[in-house]
Amino acid sequence: MIKRLLHIALAALLGVSCVYPFEAELSEETRMALVVEGNIVIGGNSTVTLSTLRGVNQRNSSGTPSGEVFLEEENGAIYPGTMTSPGQYSIATKAIGPDSRYRLRVESGGKTYSTDWTELLSAPEIKTLKFFVDQNTVYARLSFDAGDDGYNYAAVSFQEIWYFHTDYLQMLSYDPDNNSVATVMHPNETYHYCWHKTRISNESYIDYSHLGGQVRDYVVTSFPRSSNRNHGDYSIKVIVRNLTEQEYLYRKNLENLSGTGTSLFSPEPGEVKSNIRCISDEETPVYGYVNISRTRSKTANVDGRYYSPGKLYSLMVLDPEEYFQFYSEGYVPVDLVFTESGTEPGWGPTFCINCVDAGGTLEKPQFD
Repeated sequence: MIKRLLHIALAALLGVSCVYPFEAELSEETRMALVVEGNIVIGGNSTVTLSTLRGVNQRNSSGTPSGEVFLEEENGAIYPGTMTSPGQYSIATKAIGPDSRYRLRVESGGKTYSTDWTELLSAPEIKTLKFFVDQNTVYARLSFDAGDDGYNYAAVSFQEIWYFHTDYLQMLSYDPDNNSVATVMHPNETYHYCWHKTRISNESYIDYSHLGGQVRDYVVTSFPRSSNRNHGDYSIKVIVRNLTEQEYLYRKNLENLSGTGTSLFSPEPGEVKSNIRCISDEETPVYGYVNISRTRSKTANVDGRYYSPGKLYSLMVLDPEEYFQFYSEGYVPVDLVFTESGTEPGWGPTFCINCVDAGGTLEKPQFD
């Protein structure tokens, strides 16, 4: 009798909702219009993306537009962008001071595009970043004030780093030459513990005009107490910047149109107001938004005090004639499991015992 758990591979199920297709009649000139998305952070990391406008159901057959990007300071200093991948640029702005006005200039397709000269918004004043826990969930809560200039809109993003361990320490080994499983006398813990780092999240946009310039206990993120974020050291870095009302309305409009909060342009781009224009030909359409701002960041840490163990990966029990097949498919014997007839080797995928295969790294990463 085959003593193993049946594994059923389910195809990804696509959620079906009532979506009525719509494709606006855009002119060819509009379909090829340049889209410039810029996140310029004076004293931080700055990125610019160039693309072309398209309908939601239209593939971009023209490819990524080529071009050059420059951040210009009113005193005459110019900071060129470096292309990191097609359509993606970074600008070295960490060492730039805040006491000036700036604009972004783009040269593409023989035309020049630019924002107006922009005075930097003041950065918010972060008061607290702390953790709150209930029966099932850990929350990271943020409190901040608008800062010197009293803005009523903000963008919040975050990044995480945490220390975790695999579900199991490998207590068994497999010898394919004689198709046998043996107990490991001295388990290797090298790949039992790892670090994990997330990318900086998409921004969340907050209107706190009705809160008197103060945000209290805003939930930046949350995760279950059983999450491996609670295995050991967990750190979060929160980045906050102020927004003008114009940018807030632009970001929220785009978020509502796309349904994802990403830079997906709807078939009605005229409804999304841009702050960049073609200065070499005022009739040439251009879309997107470039923010030039300062940010404030804060980190907070917590140990594993909130951890509530969840269900471990369920190990399989195999017949010996199945060992080599499953081993060839990437499974390994992990630990003994109890069955009706006693104990048997329990098998699982390598991420059960190898934290690198589970997405971790052995070296502690740093925040961006």
